Amino acid sequence: MKSFNKQLRYTHTLSIEDSNSVLYNNTNKLNPYFVTGFTDGFGCFIINIRPNPKLKTGYSVELVFKINLHSKGIRTLLENIRNYYFGVGTVTVRSEGSLYGDYPLVTKFNDRKCIIIPFFMKYQLKGAKSKYFVVLKEVVQLMENNNASLTKESFWEKIKQMVSLKNSRMAIQSPQDTPSLGRRVEKRSYSTARLIKEPQNKRYDIKFNQWLGGLIDADGHFHCTKKGYASLKIIMYVKDKSALYEIKHKYGGSVKSIAGSNALKYKIQDRRGLINLINDVNGFIRNPIRMLQLNKICVKYNIKLKEPIPLTYNDGWFSGFVDGDGSIHIDENSGQLSISVTQKNRYLLEPLQKLYGGKINIISSKGEVFKYTIFRKNEVLNLVDDYFKKYPLKSGKTGRINLIKDFYHLSEQRFLNVNKIDKFNQWISFKDKWDKT
Repeated sequence: MKSFNKQLRYTHTLSIEDSNSVLYNNTNKLNPYFVTGFTDGFGCFIINIRPNPKLKTGYSVELVFKINLHSKGIRTLLENIRNYYFGVGTVTVRSEGSLYGDYPLVTKFNDRKCIIIPFFMKYQLKGAKSKYFVVLKEVVQLMENNNASLTKESFWEKIKQMVSLKNSRMAIQSPQDTPSLGRRVEKRSYSTARLIKEPQNKRYDIKFNQWLGGLIDADGHFHCTKKGYASLKIIMYVKDKSALYEIKHKYGGSVKSIAGSNALKYKIQDRRGLINLINDVNGFIRNPIRMLQLNKICVKYNIKLKEPIPLTYNDGWFSGFVDGDGSIHIDENSGQLSISVTQKNRYLLEPLQKLYGGKINIISSKGEVFKYTIFRKNEVLNLVDDYFKKYPLKSGKTGRINLIKDFYHLSEQRFLNVNKIDKFNQWISFKDKWDKT
């Protein structure tokens, strides 16, 4: 219990100020309980399995221990962890000059076997990382005892089965995820190479999956090249970056700015992450164009494409659709607030009119663009109170949704009245918040 209390204290400690009592013990050596607690908070164990170009058969297996931080000011701390206890590995900045610098502490397999495993067996992990450490030990034992008797296929399947039985979220890269020899690999592709795979029953979140299906129908694009390389791209405004990073956190991939525009592009092409994403949104894609794109990838990965069921009121798809193609606007002349979605496909908009009210207008002289608008006060407030509370937006439009009730409360005060100057000032303050969101 004493060691657990020590570790719990050190798990949440990043300050260097109390260095004598927290970071170092009375022998001026980095406190081992701090290292263990720090690992529980910021460490991870990774298994990389790749084809070995030097061997005709078999795979090379790399076991990695990392500590990832987003602060450059703690590089000395990672170096001390390496110097005091492990004596191996490197501390590097993955993106030099960025606020999100990555500082890994990496060790090779032999170092892990001789140094790191005994350390964590003596100073035991207390959090979720302990489960991954157990898996790692079993993989080491498998490599020591059975590697010579296993074929390359059975060895990989054995490790995959071992991790699956532990319900682990340990990051693993399989041989199928590794680019073939001679294939050009982009410089930044390693950000998605090692992806966390969660058990299906724990990863599945129907509200999120419905929302993601709506977002992809609005702003996404599935693509499968003639050479068989599959990917998904989603483009959104910079202010909506939180939505893209939530997708990235769940499936991997990358988020990059688009040169010359105020937009970001999310892209995922890693096989494992893309399959997880497809399985989650399969059945929630409604855009006919998007379904044709998705079907090509489903054929490639031997996945049966699911037809979407009829849309209902309680479905997160509409929330994702608004995040992608929606707009929340106040008309300066009429003072009317509206929630609208613009689309080229009227088929996607007609069910919305039946479920949420509003109307559909043609906004192109050639009849190629349609706009679905909800403008009646009772319909807008029903969405705010009944729908968006259950299926909240994830983009920057959330700010305006939260201000809608204030609008209806203050909209009558938008004209200057010397007898109600305080009310007019409240409207000006509201309008300033609205324009900034």
